[in-house]
Amino acid sequence: GRAVCVTGGEGKYEMTKELKRGCEVAVSTPGRLIDMVKAKGTNLRRVTMMVLDEADKMLEMGFEKQVSSILENVRPDRQTLMFSATFGKRVERVANRWLKNPVRIAVGRTGTSSEHVSQHVMVLPTPSSKMAWLKEMLPTLVALGRLLIFVSSRSDCESLASEIRNSPPASASSGGGGGG
Repeated sequence: GRAVCVTGGEGKYEMTKELKRGCEVAVSTPGRLIDMVKAKGTNLRRVTMMVLDEADKMLEMGFEKQVSSILENVRPDRQTLMFSATFGKRVERVANRWLKNPVRIAVGRTGTSSEHVSQHVMVLPTPSSKMAWLKEMLPTLVALGRLLIFVSSRSDCESLASEIRNSPPASASSGGGGGG
């Protein structure tokens, strides 16, 4: 099936065109989806399944009203799947409001971290200290395997990607076997 990405940063006209062509899957941020519905770029009447991934994060970021607004525009007989790394009182309260006859499935023991994951916490007080640490540690981290870095916004993502791209190669910055 055809999938469409509906997020900020892309032109609304192009997104409206894509949505009007039809799709089986639309992946979207809450705010941009509401923009598309308000601009008549799409409607949600034919949506049969909603997937709310990282529900805890959406609530932390203040998207509760936006998600509620979206769900009010989707057909009532939809199936809704809600995923959350944590399932505190707020997530549970919202789940009971957003879902009909919810079934909760927990993988592993709830409230504990996996014994296969090693967690290290380091508090770095400023963005520049975070960047300095990352630049210093990047060769070591990359040597250990694939690396996934989470940031809190699109602009942070673009800035970080640019910083990494413009940094010297790992072998040059670590003084390792560049030969020459």
